[in-house]
Amino acid sequence: MNKLIVTLMVAGALAVPAMASAQGGGHGFGQRSGNWFARMDTNGDGVVSSEEIARFTEKRFASADANKDGNVTADEFKAAREKRRDERMERRFSELDRDGDKTVTQEEFTAGAAARAVLRASRRFKRMDTDGDGMVSFDEMKAARQHFRGRRR
Repeated sequence: MNKLIVTLMVAGALAVPAMASAQGGGHGFGQRSGNWFARMDTNGDGVVSSEEIARFTEKRFASADANKDGNVTADEFKAAREKRRDERMERRFSELDRDGDKTVTQEEFTAGAAARAVLRASRRFKRMDTDGDGMVSFDEMKAARQHFRGRRR
């Protein structure tokens, strides 16, 4: 199974230049449905402004304030969080259930897991390819590694 995942990740990395051309480039932000960045970037310009962040947080607060009293209780907060989690799970299940029969077979599950691995590899590659030339140099990879290590500390 690990060999399959590595093979799929390599295939995804090799497919990135074609995918980037088809999607008009970019660095992978907001290209997946359900992605928080895409939800905030309401005008689709690839940048999230302070106004877009403000609207996003206002909408999120309003959706959590179930009784519309201008306050969010711990119970409302928990319910809103659970609702978002349930919606995310339903979205992921639908992505796996290719034939729409409300069940996921082993084949659908494996194909879905492989597709997610390829997508993650593609996004990682795009982030490392800082000059956008469709290739990752040793210096780009080294910089990405240092950046990632710095974020974990």
